[in-house]
Amino acid sequence: MTEIPRRRVYLVLVAFVVFMGSIGVRLVSFQVIRGADLGASAREERSSDRPVPARRGTIYDRNGNVLASTIPLDRVEVDLSQIQPEDDAVLARALAGPLQMSADDIANRFHDTRAAHAYWVQLRRHLSPAQSDGVRALKLGCMNAPSPCVLLTPEPQRVYPNGDFASQVIGFANWDLEGAYGVERSYNAQIGGQPGRMRAEYDVNGNLIAVGQQHLDPPVDGLDVTLTLDAGIQRLVERQLEMAIDSQHAAGGSAIVMDVNTGAIVAMADRPSFDPNTFESFDLSTFKNTAVSGLYEPGSTFKILTMAIGLQTGAITPDSIFYDAPGYIKVDDFTITNLGGATYGHETMSEILQHSSNLGAAWIAQKVGPDGFYNMLRQLNFGTGTGVDLPGEEAGIVNWPDAPDWRPITLMTNGFGQGISVTPIEMLTAVSAVANGGKLMRPYIVQDLRHDGQVVHTNQPQVVRQVFSPEVSRE
Repeated sequence: MTEIPRRRVYLVLVAFVVFMGSIGVRLVSFQVIRGADLGASAREERSSDRPVPARRGTIYDRNGNVLASTIPLDRVEVDLSQIQPEDDAVLARALAGPLQMSADDIANRFHDTRAAHAYWVQLRRHLSPAQSDGVRALKLGCMNAPSPCVLLTPEPQRVYPNGDFASQVIGFANWDLEGAYGVERSYNAQIGGQPGRMRAEYDVNGNLIAVGQQHLDPPVDGLDVTLTLDAGIQRLVERQLEMAIDSQHAAGGSAIVMDVNTGAIVAMADRPSFDPNTFESFDLSTFKNTAVSGLYEPGSTFKILTMAIGLQTGAITPDSIFYDAPGYIKVDDFTITNLGGATYGHETMSEILQHSSNLGAAWIAQKVGPDGFYNMLRQLNFGTGTGVDLPGEEAGIVNWPDAPDWRPITLMTNGFGQGISVTPIEMLTAVSAVANGGKLMRPYIVQDLRHDGQVVHTNQPQVVRQVFSPEVSRE
């Protein structure tokens, strides 16, 4: 046997020692020096944040009747990576009954998902409790897959138990439980709460690793909301509004009941309406609460304000007399008359209102003058909106004296409510200032916010300004 030279043995031994030493250095580097950083990096790669939904608050009327609530429902999803394609049909037949879906439809969705090189398929949202129980009762083993392949994920649903009742006021929350209209939108930050976050480790299929590190930032549930609405009065107003629309063959209408002393809205009805439970089936044009956004000429109802402005500015007194002969007024080549050309002769201020006299109202506006008349309109917030706590409020349109197309006849026609546009809430708020002692109130729809039954915020009546004196209000 040929003997290996001793020198070659030494060289091999040295090379082996160097090789093992380098491995040792790398191990020390990875496990000791960089161990913490590498461990954190590995956890970061398989960790992710997932939202934890907050409970959306309940909406009540002033008497505690539930107008909107949230019920716990599920959505069903399937992870196709956990099963073999040849088992799709078996799983589809098993799920068809509880989900009340066609087995062929389910199987086709499985096929289409795989064809798109995806594995996660959502079969149905907002399962009824019976459907969820039916899926759970299947106890699917998913063909011996290592992890569950059929998952029921909590998906709360917003429910409106009274259908289209006060729907233009309440509004709706969308599929993601975000307030999209009405009170649901204007108070979304308070009602919706703050979602939490679950920081956890998941495997390649998105399944939670039970022994992995987890951290939960719990959600903050939304506040419950009590409206100023009275459901009994609201229902009566809606019924009367529908009768009026029907009798007048109108396309729609609005009606508001407000406490003149506080600005609290007791009822607000608007037609056409919608069912917020199926908001997605309605045209976008339906989502318009004309009580706060519909502009119209107020007509003779404006004479209440013209009379109050005349008294407040001292242009007239309750004892003033107006003589309407010859039955018309000519201004800017236009002729103003009463309805039907009626004449009343000498009229007291009370009789101007009783007769709804256009000529009398135009005469009062003329005596007040443009500076005094339009200053009072600004005091009543015409043209700027009321600040009601509902979304979508429009401001009225006033042709102010500094506008290029303003003319003297504008002042006179404005006196009897023509040539000026207002919203129903704007008009009601102004007239309420005549009735309540002269105070312009900010209208509001939310009475208070509550957490676990305890009031955390109350909307107090807010006086915007004193517009009329108490004496004028009484007169």
